[in-house]
Order: sequence, then structure tokens, then C-alpha cells
Amino acid sequence: MLALTPGGSMDMPGHAVRAGELNQPAMNRMGGMKQMDHGDMNPEIGNAQHVRMNSAPAEEHEGHVRSGMAHEPMAMNTGKASPAKPAGREGTWLGILASELSSNASLAADGMSPDCSWPPYNKLRPLESTSFDSKKSVRDIRLTLDGDIGRYVLFLNNQLLGASDDIEIKRGEDVQFIMFNCTMMHPPMHLHGQFFRVINAQGEDSPLKHTVDVAPMTTVVVEFSADEFGDWCFHFHLLHHMMSGMARAVHYQDISPHRAAAAVRPKVYHWPLRAYGRIDAFSHMADGVLVRANTRHFVPTVWQAGWQRVDEMNWEVAPAYDYCLNRFTSVFAEVHLAGVGDEFERPEGILGLRYMLPLNVTSRVWVDTTGEFQFAVSERLGLTPRPALFSGAEYDTMEHWEVRAGKSHLFAKHFSLTGQWHPQFGWGGGVRWVV
Repeated sequence: MLALTPGGSMDMPGHAVRAGELNQPAMNRMGGMKQMDHGDMNPEIGNAQHVRMNSAPAEEHEGHVRSGMAHEPMAMNTGKASPAKPAGREGTWLGILASELSSNASLAADGMSPDCSWPPYNKLRPLESTSFDSKKSVRDIRLTLDGDIGRYVLFLNNQLLGASDDIEIKRGEDVQFIMFNCTMMHPPMHLHGQFFRVINAQGEDSPLKHTVDVAPMTTVVVEFSADEFGDWCFHFHLLHHMMSGMARAVHYQDISPHRAAAAVRPKVYHWPLRAYGRIDAFSHMADGVLVRANTRHFVPTVWQAGWQRVDEMNWEVAPAYDYCLNRFTSVFAEVHLAGVGDEFERPEGILGLRYMLPLNVTSRVWVDTTGEFQFAVSERLGLTPRPALFSGAEYDTMEHWEVRAGKSHLFAKHFSLTGQWHPQFGWGGGVRWVV
């Protein structure tokens, strides 16, 4: 979790990465994937939680010559055969939840499960040899596939598609893309303009493709001859994932793009602030959050008003700014405004840190302008795609511990029924609207 390199995040030392030993899932040596998951935004606790991927190295462009070196077939992951008959829903102990997709074991399996379909690339063999001239120069480009699914942002080498991160190659050379997948997804990576060889157990007879599945926690190596000069897109071959950032422009050096292409480039590289949020209308209180955010910058405003078990309505508003350092960590500054009825309390300034703990437990520590220290943890547990449990605990040096918990059930795309316990306003229930 604290890894700063692709090797570290895959439980491998740097020399193993450089030696190309990332072809088997590193997590196989760690007893499976039960303790890993993607970051998530936890709106139940009333604060926008922002996490980001860990740091990864920049693209490595290394030139070398094949002559004199052993270009042995790389032992790529062969994948795992799916069972002949997937487990059905009959007899499941989940009973009334059997209609949910995630109650079917074969469909709810994580990306490393043998129940998932794995690519059969080692079985593919072309009719003719696809090997390249061993005396040609080879450019190695290392790409780490990662991201933050909680915020739906995907990366190559810790960066979105941007002008400063074009993959530059030279006409006439051979190019290898060495892709390390640090996610639980199966990204189909697609290259426009040319076919590439998928290096597999067939050696010189490796198959030609233009899209390759990079299985979870594995490495895939592809290579192509740079003879189709111009600008080409290399990207995750699902539109909504590509638009989330996992893409690059492959640019041939010493070639100027067509003026029509040059005119649209600034729009392609621009990542504007997007708005989203939620509103909770409960019987005992109301709260919500409005966020404007892009890949690193977040401007959330959290508000809350409660009227149950109090003489007058208590309210709070907290505009903030968050900056994501990596997949797990962000720093934030906040102004806390509060009052009772028409009475305003003295505003407080807050500086703090958010950090994602194992099991997707979000932690926050901060200090305010009065010198009070505060600490909070929160968690959301999805039982199936619709029902979920959530809880949170907060400690500060003035009011000590507060605990809240509840349950929600999604009944429409943007609406869910929610019941919760609040330490000040008690039990209540209502509707959540996510926009």
C-alpha cells in the first residue's frame, strides 16, 4: 500500500521488475486478494472522501539493439480455465438476495479468481513467423496501469492523458510496450494505426493483434515496428474508461501533426472540474455534499441540519479544498461554520490529512484554529449491489467520541432508502438523492 514503484505495489523488488519477472500475479504469493479493494467515496458519513493512486515511475524510453542478446520467449501468464459449469443460484444461502448478481459466486469473483475468463494468448500462433530483424534498435516503454476506481480516474504511469506525456518514438525502430497492471480490472489496451506482436510462449511465432487484455497483477509485453508515422492513440478500449484518463498519444518524432489534429489537441488534454453531489432528506435531519473536482483538485462543500432531540435546529456548513497526493492520501483545508437557529458560532479553520487504511477504512486527522485535535474513521460495506451498511467514529479533544451507523438500499439509479443513527439527533430515515 505504501509502494512507490510498480514492483513495490506488486510485492516485487526493483531488480525483478527490470528482469521482466512480473508475468505471474504477485498476489499469488500473498495468499490471495481478499484484503485488497479499490478506493471508494463514502458519502454516508457526511464528508467527501478523496483517495488517489500511489506514485509510479515515468515512462522509461530505453534504446537497445537485439543483436547478441537472447530473445527468449517470455513466460506470460497463460490464464486459468473457467469451470465447465459455473455455479448457479440454486441452493444459495442468500435466499431472497439470490436475484442479485453478486450472490452468484461465479459472477462475484474478483479479477484473480479462476472463475474469471483469462486470455488464451499462449494458445495463439500465426501461420507465418512474425519476428522482427534482430539487428534493429528497440525502444522499451514501461507503462504502469493503475487508478482510483472510487473517483473513477484511471492512469498510465500515475498520469492522465496529457501533452507532456506523449509516447515519442522514431520511424524505423522497433518498440516494446511493457505493461504492468496494478488493478483488479482486465484492461483491453488498443493501439491505433498498427498491429503489434503479443510476446508469448510461441516465441518468434507470437500472434499479431491490435488489442490485448492485460490481466490483473500481470505483465504483458507487446512490440511493433514503427513504420506508420503520424500520431496514434493508445488507450483502454472501453470508452468510459478511456475518458477517465487511461490513454496516451503515440507520436513519431520529427513529424508535425496535421493542423486539424493540432487544433483539437488542447481539448483532448484538458481536464475540467466536474460537479457531483448528494442530498439526504431524513425524518430527523438533512445533509449533503456538493463537489467540484478533477483528477487532483477537490472543492467540496458539506452541510448538515438537524432538528430531532434538540430545542432549535442545529446546522453546520463546511467548504473545503482537497489536494490528492496519491491513491491513498490527500491533504485538505476547511472552514467550519456552525450555529443554532439564528445564532452563529465562531468560525473555525481546519487543516488535515485523509488516508485510506486497509479494508477501505477511510481515516482523517486534523487540527483546528482553537488547537483542538480530531480523528475520524469511516467505512461502507456493500452487501450486494443494492443494500449496504455504513458506519463512522469520530474523536476530538473537546467532545470526545461520537459514533454513527446506518443502512441504505438502492432502489433507483439516483435514489436509495436510508436509515441511520446520529449521536446528536438519534434515529431517522428517509431518501438519498445522488446527482
